[in-house]
Amino acid sequence: MMRTAVLVLATLVAPTAAAAQAPAPTALFAAPATIATFAYSSDSPTDVAVDGEGVVHAVWVERRPPQDTGDNALMYAEHRPGQPWTAPIPLAPADPAARNPALATNAAGALAVVWESDGIVLRRRTAEGIWSAGEVVSAPGETGDDSPQVLLNNRGDLVVGWQRVDPPTGPRHALVRVRLAGQPWGDARDLWPSEDAEAMRVALGPAGAVTAVWIGRQPPRSKSRVLVATLSPGGTWTSAATLAAATHTNDGPRLTLRGGFVAGIRVDSNADGQLIVAWAAHRMIRSRFLTKAGQWRTLTGVTSGRTDEATLIDVQLTATGRAVVLWRQGWRATFAAGFRPATNRWVAVQRLDAADPSPALAMNAKGVAAVSWRKFVDPASVRVALGHG
Repeated sequence: MMRTAVLVLATLVAPTAAAAQAPAPTALFAAPATIATFAYSSDSPTDVAVDGEGVVHAVWVERRPPQDTGDNALMYAEHRPGQPWTAPIPLAPADPAARNPALATNAAGALAVVWESDGIVLRRRTAEGIWSAGEVVSAPGETGDDSPQVLLNNRGDLVVGWQRVDPPTGPRHALVRVRLAGQPWGDARDLWPSEDAEAMRVALGPAGAVTAVWIGRQPPRSKSRVLVATLSPGGTWTSAATLAAATHTNDGPRLTLRGGFVAGIRVDSNADGQLIVAWAAHRMIRSRFLTKAGQWRTLTGVTSGRTDEATLIDVQLTATGRAVVLWRQGWRATFAAGFRPATNRWVAVQRLDAADPSPALAMNAKGVAAVSWRKFVDPASVRVALGHG
C-alpha cells in the first residue's frame, strides 16, 4: 500500500467554513481540520508561523515520484482569517537535498524561509508578496543534526542559526549569522568553538538584540551546561554564561537539573524584554522567565501526568508575557500548556492529535497560535483549531 503523508495544522484563528467546533474554555487548541496531501512521506518536519494579522504560514517538504529517485520539493501555503487555505506553491521545486525547513514572519507579514541543501539556503518574501531568489548564507555543505533556524523582527532584522558537524563525528558547532535592516550580512559566529554545542536556539529582540542558548560540553564529559550568550545591535557577542550547571550521562547531552534530565532547550522573547527559557526534565517541562525588571523567575514545572520521558518541542511568548509550550511524551503523545505570568503557573494542559515526532509551534504577539505536524496514516486531513494562547 502506498504510504500517504499528510500535513496537519492546528491554529488559533477566527472561525472559517472548514473550522471545527470551538474548544472548551480551558483548551488552547481545538481538534485539527486538511492543508496538503502527497504521495510519499518525507523525513523533514514541517514549520509554521503566524504574522501580526493572524495569517498562518506553513512550509513542508514533499518527495516527488518516483519514490526512491524523485526530487524533494519545498512547499508553502497560507491561511488568512475567514478565507480557505491557498493552494501550495513550490519554493524549491526540484532540490534533491532540500530538507528541514524553518519559517519566520513579522507583524507586517514579511517572511523568511531557510532550509538545508548544499548549505543553508534562505528565501525572503516582502509583505507585498514578492519572493526573493534563494541565497546560501552558510559555507557550502554546512549542515548538522538539528534543523536550521530563522528569525525576523518588525524592523526587518534577520538572524539565521544552524549547526555544523566536523567530520567524521564532531565536535558540533552552533553558528549564528545576523543581518540588521539595511546592512549587509555579518560574519557567522561560532558560539562554542572549542567543544560540543548542541540544541542551540536563538531569540531576536525588536531592536536587533540576539540571545542564544545551547547545551555545551567541555572535557571531562561530566561537565555539561546550559549556556547563554547575547549580541547587542551593532555590538559584539558576550562570552558564554552558565544558566544551569549539570552532568553528562553515557546517553548523550542529557543534563541533570533538580533531579531530572534536560533533553532539549528553547527560548523566546517579546518587545518588553521579557524572555522565557524552557527545557524537558525527565517527565516534566521546566522553565525560567525573565521579567521586564531583569529578574529571573523559576516557574512551576508542567507535566501531562504520563510516565514517558518528555521531549520539548518549542515555547512561544506573547506581548503580555503569556506563553504556550509544546512537548512530546513518548513517540505518539503531544501536549500543549499555557503560562500565566500573573500566577507564575502553567495551565490548561492539553493533548493534541499529533503522532509526528517533530511538530512545530508558532504564536504571534497577540496570542494567535498554530501547531503543524505530519500525519502518516489515512484518512488524510488538515484541521483548524480555535482558541487563544
